[in-house]
Amino acid sequence: MRVFHFLSHEFGLKDIRERRLKIARIMELNDPFEFLGVELSDPALRLGLQEDKSRLSQDNGLLCFTKSWHNPVLWSYYADKHRGLCLGFDMPDEYLCQVSYVNSRFQWPAVLDQSFVKRLLFTKFAHWSYELG
Repeated sequence: MRVFHFLSHEFGLKDIRERRLKIARIMELNDPFEFLGVELSDPALRLGLQEDKSRLSQDNGLLCFTKSWHNPVLWSYYADKHRGLCLGFDMPDEYLCQVSYVNSRFQWPAVLDQSFVKRLLFTKFAHWSYELG
């Protein structure tokens, strides 16, 4: 599938020159509620998840792609107010994960496992659904 990655002209030209993409850290993303889509009314769970988010951010990162380069809002937010670049990549489908946009937080599962962490990583609030392109 062809997917697109928006970035400023500075990072875009550097990434092309160096043949690499800048990996985003979870704690540096523009949505402060990233990784916090689960119900957090319990203060101990909230604190633990925030600590896990910070720890995960130290050694892990992510790249964000969209299916379309035509959305002017994406150009404004992620390509330096329409002054940046949008790079296209042909990626195997198995390397891509679809983001779920939800209206409310989901409940803690009975078992904390890899699928729960994946759900945390790929769930955002519905207000961000413009990112679909």
